Amino acid sequence: PPLMEIHHQIRALRQAARLSASELAVAAGLGESYLYKIERRLQQPSLDVLRALGRALRDAGQPMPIGVEEMLGIDSPAPAGAPAP
Repeated sequence: PPLMEIHHQIRALRQAARLSASELAVAAGLGESYLYKIERRLQQPSLDVLRALGRALRDAGQPMPIGVEEMLGIDSPAPAGAPAP
């Protein structure tokens, strides 16, 4: 199947993490209205914004689709009990 457009992916991941748009925006350091615009395809997010959203979603316990962390350059969290680098 074709890849879901980024604005749909962001909304789906946010909803799967059970975060409101406001909660995700705060966690990612974004304005709530900016996130709403991204999710409604009114604003194209920069790579830095995508990274911030990815980190915030990951920190909320939402696993990223395969390859997304590598594509965005987000460091994967260390497994539980593993020493920090």
